[in-house]
Amino acid sequence: MKKTEHINPILLEPNYYYHLGFPFDLKPADPTVFEEGYHLGQFASIKEIEKGLFSAVRDPLGIGKIFYTETPDGKIHFSEKFADLFAHKSSIYSVPAGTMVNIGSGGRRELVRNIGAPKIIDENLYKSAFEKNKDQSVLNFRRRFTTRLEVLYTQFRELEKNGWTFFVALSGGLDSTIIASKAKQFLKNPIACTLDLGKSEDSEKSQKIASQLGIKHLVFPTNEEKILQALEKAPVLCQDFRDFNVHCAALNILLASNIKEYIDTQNAIDDEKVIILTGDLMNEFTCDYAGEFIDGVEYYKLPRVGKKALQDILISGLDTSDREISVFKAYGLNCIQPFAALYDLYASVPESLLKEDDPKKILNSFQVDSVILDFIPKTKLRAQVGSRENMGILGLCHHKGFNNKTFRHKIIDASGEKDPIIPIFAGRYDVEDFK
Repeated sequence: MKKTEHINPILLEPNYYYHLGFPFDLKPADPTVFEEGYHLGQFASIKEIEKGLFSAVRDPLGIGKIFYTETPDGKIHFSEKFADLFAHKSSIYSVPAGTMVNIGSGGRRELVRNIGAPKIIDENLYKSAFEKNKDQSVLNFRRRFTTRLEVLYTQFRELEKNGWTFFVALSGGLDSTIIASKAKQFLKNPIACTLDLGKSEDSEKSQKIASQLGIKHLVFPTNEEKILQALEKAPVLCQDFRDFNVHCAALNILLASNIKEYIDTQNAIDDEKVIILTGDLMNEFTCDYAGEFIDGVEYYKLPRVGKKALQDILISGLDTSDREISVFKAYGLNCIQPFAALYDLYASVPESLLKEDDPKKILNSFQVDSVILDFIPKTKLRAQVGSRENMGILGLCHHKGFNNKTFRHKIIDASGEKDPIIPIFAGRYDVEDFK
């Protein structure tokens, strides 16, 4: 894997470079919040430390990807894309999320250390968080939430001073509205952007929110033909065949291609200094998902478990979610998911709060002005470009008969290999045992 220095690289160990964005190292701003060696964010790297022995690291959520295979001659091959390894015709594995490991020839597999974030917040702090805004647990949560985002956006402000341009993917929901609100607060010229399939709820709500924020807003029209073209590319770019991630990736392909076209017309924007900010990850943190029904068929079906168990499943499932970083990267655009800096706060939220009607609003709505909050729909069609009337990308796939099997075949067909084994097992990438 080519060693590449990206935006503001932060070293975990000497000579380790993060390949996908950078971790959010907030210790200087709030040292009481973090333990020694604590890192959050989106990163992955690989380095040969001696002949035939490599050290690899991935962020706790598994947003950064590293795949490898060992061929019969004992050589280890790495890639950020598992399909690149199909040609070796050997079993493909992922570096476990949240670990630093050594991988060597002859099956040498060693765990150096775990990088997973500890649950640093006592669950008792949250048990009455939904009762009163003045409750101390609420104030404590809000302080940590605000501090981390402010430190992160301060870094963004410095990048903007150095010629970087920031776009915000604004869907009209609470998550992306928070990201846009912070962008408006800290940046001089952020640009919000939204896709519109025609009479789209996403577009209508986003335009009202952007207007209220006073932020520049681009609305990119799209149609079914363009969506179908995006669906052809989506499984390969997002490294997954499950419908929800593919639908999200298709949306981001449309967004990325439109942003790229817009950038090409703007002399004032350096196309090598562009960052897309998204509100991804928060739905997993707060279990804000539900199945969708079309013609009696349920999509995006969730396991029937308790809310805390569901949260664990959804967060661990981010290991196979490459619906944003790789998609934007394919168009030469950097993507950062700011909520990656907060996940341990939400991992500590007790089940009693997650079982409330709208835990996301309880925990997060303080970040948005009450007027803007009124524009945000209470229920929103997930991963779509449309409304419940047309069911957006999901509705189009349903009527075209596109399903997980369809998307799996697109990955295989694009590789040119015969019946390669896709390294996804039980909702996660396949991993080996590390001692």
